[in-house]
Amino acid sequence: MDKNQRAKPLAPDKRRRAIIEAVLPLLVERSATITTREIAEAAEVAEGTLFKVFPDKYAIILAAIEHQLDPEPLRVGLQNIDVEASLEAQLIAAARVITENSEEASALFAVLRTMPPASNRPIEPPTFIHTWGEAVTSGVTTLLEPHQESLCFDHDRVAAAFVALLFTRRHPLAKPQERMSVTELVKLLLYGALDSKAASASPNNCRASTDSTERRNS
Repeated sequence: MDKNQRAKPLAPDKRRRAIIEAVLPLLVERSATITTREIAEAAEVAEGTLFKVFPDKYAIILAAIEHQLDPEPLRVGLQNIDVEASLEAQLIAAARVITENSEEASALFAVLRTMPPASNRPIEPPTFIHTWGEAVTSGVTTLLEPHQESLCFDHDRVAAAFVALLFTRRHPLAKPQERMSVTELVKLLLYGALDSKAASASPNNCRASTDSTERRNS
């Protein structure tokens, strides 16, 4: 932006949103090495304008993550999954909704982790991160609840396992070619690593274990 050109006046909330939306791609591309001057240029405002609506660069990055982790699109996406589809198809759809909603935010978390510590920053993760995580787990739990009779474990435990598998799928130590697709992940969760013949012959398969426990308790 021309240094002599003033930014168009906006209400503080609208100015914050405009800065966040302008800087998101730059944060993902450049990480925490980005300067407030570059942020201002991306948002087409004077650098001083940033600090009228944000106290520092950390606050801008945190606001960008919160913007990206809006739980409402996630909730709507999970609620719109076809409940008449098979459980496998429902979980594959859920995995795609969650992944699409979280990929850019994951890059922003990496930005946050590279920022130097400061004594005035909270140690605990922000509330909005917990809110988003609860929306993920709650949505998957709701999908699984009607299928409880088909599951060896309580549906909420299966939901927790599904979410954990989904997020470890993109672990930074995993090579890209070694990462499971969402379809492979869902099949592993639902059917295990054994083929059907080996699973049915195993005394430790979860259905056999559940049946034997029920017989002992009857």
